[in-house]
Amino acid sequence: MPIPIAIERLTSSATHPLQALGLEKDAAEPTAVLLQVHPLRIQRVKLDEHPDVIAATAWGFLLAQRDGRVLALDEDGYHLGRGSVEVEGELHAIAPLSAYRIAIAHGTPARGQVSVIDLEEWILEATAAIEQA
Repeated sequence: MPIPIAIERLTSSATHPLQALGLEKDAAEPTAVLLQVHPLRIQRVKLDEHPDVIAATAWGFLLAQRDGRVLALDEDGYHLGRGSVEVEGELHAIAPLSAYRIAIAHGTPARGQVSVIDLEEWILEATAAIEQA
């Protein structure tokens, strides 16, 4: 059974080896696609804008824009929250350091830097709000 979805920038889950998040290529609206291989599940997640950077974390995925705006999705594709991180120049990459600490590479052509940010409070508050709903 063919499934005609073109996906780009597929990012493997940090906690589930048979799960990944990608971006639907050529979609009319920015859309992420959450794939689970076994059992097979394909879920589209509407986004406000096309992310420049995607990182897998212990709690889901972090999607970011070059200007530092971020969106956190849990492992099921639910929006945990939006925020922004202070960057000098443009955000280039995100790497998880632990469950809630991330390193962000950002800068200008003349000067690059790496910042470490703790997202624990933000993610735990968002998760609690979803569980109460």
